[in-house]
Amino acid sequence: MIIGDENLLNGIYDYIMFLRKNSLRVSISCIDKNMLTFYPLLNELQIHDCSLCDLIKTTTKTSKVCLTNKNILEKRPLPKLSYGCCPYGVEEFLTPVFSDKKPVAYIHATGYAGKEEKSTEIFNFQYKRLTEFFPNLAKQYKKQYAELSRNVPDKKYVAAALFPLSFMLSSFYENYVKGRSVEDRYDLINSMILKYIYENYQQSFSLDEMSNSLNYSLPHLRYVFKLKNGVPLATFITEFRLKKALDKLKNTSCTICEAATSAGFPDTNHFSTLFKKRYGVSPSSFKKR
Repeated sequence: MIIGDENLLNGIYDYIMFLRKNSLRVSISCIDKNMLTFYPLLNELQIHDCSLCDLIKTTTKTSKVCLTNKNILEKRPLPKLSYGCCPYGVEEFLTPVFSDKKPVAYIHATGYAGKEEKSTEIFNFQYKRLTEFFPNLAKQYKKQYAELSRNVPDKKYVAAALFPLSFMLSSFYENYVKGRSVEDRYDLINSMILKYIYENYQQSFSLDEMSNSLNYSLPHLRYVFKLKNGVPLATFITEFRLKKALDKLKNTSCTICEAATSAGFPDTNHFSTLFKKRYGVSPSSFKKR
């Protein structure tokens, strides 16, 4: 990091957490590639604060739909704050962050349903499709869709709430990213590793699968990750998944099985063992608190 960037980066993170505590499920997407290379932990802020989104990303087939939608957004930028719905019917506000008239990120305020007729139509279509191919997933999808907020805030309120975040992100890019070139090859590899983890942690991928996807040997990935982050790769992934499951148990009405699955733990018993070892209490006892 360079002088001043850590303070602003912390400010961005703290403000997003502030908005989330005040009922705006904010996340960022389509972040400039150099921003992610120099500051790869920004990838974590690209995870939508929405249980339905986590659920959809538990399978490769369904998560590809979300990735395709993201690619479309990158190719056809939005000019201003908009309201619409994703390919699985989740309604959201979406606003671009500009630098020199070019989007360097998008801010999402998501987790709504009921305002757009299209949302219900999409839900019915996807529910029927999931029932055919993933019946268990379809049941959870129906439950999560019903729990989306029907209290959609006023657009002016959302615009005012997101403006400081947009300003901070734009300032961060202008002051700490713009004009810099990537010189350390390990920075690129580390960014690729973290991007893969944050985009796929809901699925129970193996390290070998990650290695094949990134086209680097597993020993090399482990070496680079430990060098750049100070912790072993496998340890980081497990800790991150446990953290996401903990958040689910603490902040949603999901079951232990749903929390485990949404964080990439297909075996609930194994998840419970890891959870108790890490937090000193079983998931069931934690949820009763």
